[in-house]
Amino acid sequence: MIARYVLLLILMVCQSFVWAGQDDLAALQAASQFAASQRVNAQGEAKQLPPVMVFISFSMPRESIIAYLRDAQTFHASVVIRGLINNSFKDTFKVMAELVKEANGGGVELNPIAFDQFHIRQVPSVIVLPRGSEGLKQSSCQVDRDYDQITGNITLQAALREISQRGQIGAKEAEVALARLKGHDHDE
Repeated sequence: MIARYVLLLILMVCQSFVWAGQDDLAALQAASQFAASQRVNAQGEAKQLPPVMVFISFSMPRESIIAYLRDAQTFHASVVIRGLINNSFKDTFKVMAELVKEANGGGVELNPIAFDQFHIRQVPSVIVLPRGSEGLKQSSCQVDRDYDQITGNITLQAALREISQRGQIGAKEAEVALARLKGHDHDE
């Protein structure tokens, strides 16, 4: 749940840097450090990752982003972005607020470290980790050892179905997430 609101927390923390005269790049550095700090508990142990993470970019079609936000909130998946629009928290917040409103909720985690950690080079990319994954304790994870991944223009439901059927690492978690997503679709 923490990951869903990290962007909003980061924006609040970083606005003080911007208001104090710091540029957005310095604020982005602070935000990255803040995001990393949210991934460990008070004892310095890695917190458990959400089993499903969706990596997106603002270069994707607006409708796709909204669909990912809407579906991800159904089972508390993290939606992750690498950076800022125009290197500006203000511009990013404005666009994100519009998208979240259109998706009727959800949130985004600003986490360039996760893009590197999971070797994300294309978006959208959906990864599924096994429950209790040690992924955060590693600076670099490996697909087919630490997580399953689907990349490309595919719906979240189709990605989860593919991983649940063919995945080696996160098939069980993908199946659970898929069931929740399908159950939510039938409720509406």
